[in-house]
Amino acid sequence: MCFVEIERAGREQCSVVENLFQLYMHDMLAFCPIVMTETGRFRFDAASLDAYWDDIAHHAFLIRSAGELCGFLLVHPAPADPGRYDMEQFFVLRRFRRSGVGAEAFRQCVRALPGQWQVRVLLENQPALAFWQRAVAGVVGSGFTQCIEPDDDLNMHFLRFDSAVEC
Repeated sequence: MCFVEIERAGREQCSVVENLFQLYMHDMLAFCPIVMTETGRFRFDAASLDAYWDDIAHHAFLIRSAGELCGFLLVHPAPADPGRYDMEQFFVLRRFRRSGVGAEAFRQCVRALPGQWQVRVLLENQPALAFWQRAVAGVVGSGFTQCIEPDDDLNMHFLRFDSAVEC
């Protein structure tokens, strides 16, 4: 694995996150219906990112491997429990997957934002579930819970843990 770093993204990187979000949405096509517009871009409301630039409780990070941009993380307060961090979106470019980059970026993010956490995973996305089980265990060992719960209009896997607890 190459050197991995996360860097906070501010409004000046908004277009970078929006561009990477298009790639994220392409990957999510395998698990949920996403509409592409006539311009060849996926339908996405860029204003949904505004909280990441305007609200101190929202955290956007870019992921780099050996200095090369390779993904992003979006963390916000969990809707049902605002005292808990929620990994809203997480994306690593395909060529950097299975190299430890994603797990290391996640570890750095949790270290930067210690406290109660949750990660939500679509039921159909078994590769992501396997990744998150490994990544969370890499941070807290067996000190996490996993369950299936409703989230808006669908059921999802929830992994919850406290990063402040030593394992």
